[in-house]
Amino acid sequence: MNRHSSTNQSLDPLSELRDVALPPQPGHWDLALGWWALLAVLLSFIFYFAYLGIRHWRSNRYRREALAELESITDLGRKSGNNQFYLKEIQELLKRVALTKFSREKVAQLSQLEWTKFLDRSSNSERFSEKQAEALIDGAYRKEMDMPLDIDYISGLALFWIKNHQPKYLKGPSKSD
Repeated sequence: MNRHSSTNQSLDPLSELRDVALPPQPGHWDLALGWWALLAVLLSFIFYFAYLGIRHWRSNRYRREALAELESITDLGRKSGNNQFYLKEIQELLKRVALTKFSREKVAQLSQLEWTKFLDRSSNSERFSEKQAEALIDGAYRKEMDMPLDIDYISGLALFWIKNHQPKYLKGPSKSD
């Protein structure tokens, strides 16, 4: 009988097999260490650039407010036709913006030609030295202007300066000015 049972087993070799034990299914977040490191670096860059963007946006709040005020001053200047009042308001706006970004010692005492040179230096331009920009020097105090005031041009100058002034262009008080 012993012989018979061994023959049965040899006839059916699959009868002794067991089911294969499969490994568990990998999850969606079962990543290699290198992928986790890459993900951490990418997230760090995203957060860093978001931080820089928010900081830049917050630091330029005064510019956005000044541009809105410039628009209302320009509209009022066009409607009223009072050039002296318009120039006085533009000068006050530019001075307030300058005092926001630059030190009081550099800006507060500036007037007339020194003021326009400051505007040129701080915006890395020569737009305020042009003949048409002369109205910004003392136009608010003149009874009659030498030439008609171009409100759009003056507003464009103010807009340019508000958007483009940078302390890095200012290298201290210039003796040649």
